[in-house]
Amino acid sequence: MQYFSNGIALSGATVSYDWQFTDTPVLIIESGSSGEYSFEIDTTNADVGIYRITIDASLENYTSEENVDFYINIVHRPTALNGDVTLHHITKSLWVQEAYNFTFKYQDILSEINLTGVSDAYYQWYQLDADGNIIGVISNNTGLIEGADETYILDFTTSTRAVGDYAIFVTMQKNNYEARTALVDLEIKTRVLSATLPSDQFTDNLISVYSGDPFSFNISLQDDTRNIPLTGATVKIDFQNKTYSFNETGSGGYLVNITDYIKLLDTDFTNTSTTNIIISKDNFVTQTINITM
Repeated sequence: MQYFSNGIALSGATVSYDWQFTDTPVLIIESGSSGEYSFEIDTTNADVGIYRITIDASLENYTSEENVDFYINIVHRPTALNGDVTLHHITKSLWVQEAYNFTFKYQDILSEINLTGVSDAYYQWYQLDADGNIIGVISNNTGLIEGADETYILDFTTSTRAVGDYAIFVTMQKNNYEARTALVDLEIKTRVLSATLPSDQFTDNLISVYSGDPFSFNISLQDDTRNIPLTGATVKIDFQNKTYSFNETGSGGYLVNITDYIKLLDTDFTNTSTTNIIISKDNFVTQTINITM
């Protein structure tokens, strides 16, 4: 601002101001003796919006300038969420019963600091069917957890979620800062297992048994998603119109011992039949192994 009289800049004037935030002073500085006055405004306590500042200037023996108005437009401080200034998109696949948390950093781009004490930090979610339609209703808001290192944690308790597809919407907003959102596309998958037949008894899934001898063999199961032996499974085999269950022997081993089968007639030299071993366990894909004996 410059204070003139007949084209001459007036220095040493008394310049005062009026604006809404009286507890946040405006610093007025004259640049040397040029009659030019600058204003340094602390907007710390001001919310986003347009504000009027009224200036008065006076100098002895000169006409005062009163009610000179100018306006200041205070805008949201720009932000980023995990480095994104638009929608932050996460795609994640997890095995059922697998625990996983999502971590977010809400950043002030101008000061390059991570924001804490965020007033709105929450998520909503819903489950999707195979065609992408919403199952049920959208959830209520659930707060994010303020963690260490200026982060916010989304704990969706993934270890308890059923197999399926989920959409999770995250919102973060602090007063006077740009709001940021994230979309998490989450897939909870059924676990998979593998089975191994004993190589000393089977060749290409074919086992030979002498008539009258016990039909007995082990099968080894592995949880391929955790790379550990699979325990607690149900293993069954159908033979001669009867279902037999394997007994668990530990460390992923299962044993069947069949002695009550119908033996060959004296006139028969050989007989071949095909059957299935069915392996099942909650949260695992059921597996069927075709064998010949």
